[in-house]
Amino acid sequence: MDVPNQSLPLETIKNLSHERLNAYLTRKDAEHACEACGAIHWLVDHNEGQIMFTFAPLVQNIQTGLVLLPLCCGNCFNVRFMNAARLTRSIIDWEESNG
Repeated sequence: MDVPNQSLPLETIKNLSHERLNAYLTRKDAEHACEACGAIHWLVDHNEGQIMFTFAPLVQNIQTGLVLLPLCCGNCFNVRFMNAARLTRSIIDWEESNG
């Protein structure tokens, strides 16, 4: 499946606010039950007020990779990941279309 490039400057991703992220997750109805325990309370870790992201290098070229947003189950601490560049691009596109 060919998908348009979703790359963004790292600073744009890192500056994503909790409010914008929560609004996105609400719009997408993204708070589904945890795969491990069935709970629906998810946590986003932060450091000094900024959302914490992680980086996963690509096997094909370890100099490049994906920036990921870890969501942690508030009950069993299972972690699921979202592609932070695609998520941020979707937020920006929605905000530009909807004011």
